[in-house]
Amino acid sequence: MKKIEKAERTLIEMLIGILVYAVVAQIICIIIGYDLAKVSAGLWIGVILAAVMAVHMKRSLEDALDLGESGALKHIRKTYLLRIAAVLFVLGAALYFRIGNVFSAFVGLMSLKFAAYLQPVMHKILTKTKKSK
Repeated sequence: MKKIEKAERTLIEMLIGILVYAVVAQIICIIIGYDLAKVSAGLWIGVILAAVMAVHMKRSLEDALDLGESGALKHIRKTYLLRIAAVLFVLGAALYFRIGNVFSAFVGLMSLKFAAYLQPVMHKILTKTKKSK
């Protein structure tokens, strides 16, 4: 039960990191000011995709824990390919329908990487805030 609580807490910390990155990136987009509507739309498409991927990764890992070693490996590979296909589909659709800037969507997608690096820091901040209450 504690592992599930820890996984939920880690996911929340990751989502907060994604949001922090998105807000900073949006401020930079406003400062740059080049085609703000398309750049912002692309950024938020990428950010939403990153958040969905984080949730999907957590669920995939939890499901893999119930499988044997070979079954878990197959499951993780399958879900990884599913996430890659979803990214390619969404970015392709954004490009085809001209719904935002694909480069800024990629920048938004990188929020997942940023959040992964920032997660230990977010954990310390949120743990201190929780203890001080």
